[in-house]
Amino acid sequence: MELLLKALTARGYAATLKDRRIKVSPGGLSNSVSILYDISLDRYVVKSHDLVGGITTALMLFNGLWTYKASEPFFGSLFIAMAMFGFLLIVMTELKIKSLGEYMDVFNLQHQAQQSGAEHQLSRK
Repeated sequence: MELLLKALTARGYAATLKDRRIKVSPGGLSNSVSILYDISLDRYVVKSHDLVGGITTALMLFNGLWTYKASEPFFGSLFIAMAMFGFLLIVMTELKIKSLGEYMDVFNLQHQAQQSGAEHQLSRK
């Protein structure tokens, strides 16, 4: 994990290690993401947690539409605007972590090649 953290900070990402997870802040108008090691896949995985944010934002949108139509147009419009901002955050996060995901694929390939090379050297002895 420390090797990955050093590699990410060298590439310019604002990354911190906490509880066996690397928290990466893509910067700008986006949510933070975390990188964790999946033992079953034997690779590092980027988690964006956008499912929970998307469900919350969709519920806020439905609440805003219902409030706008049923009772108060001002508060309904406010909820709709907050929901649109939430959807914008999700889209911007996904766009910004695309390059991070591509880098993680390369890092995983290098990590697996190093492990197989070390295993090959051990088996030769």
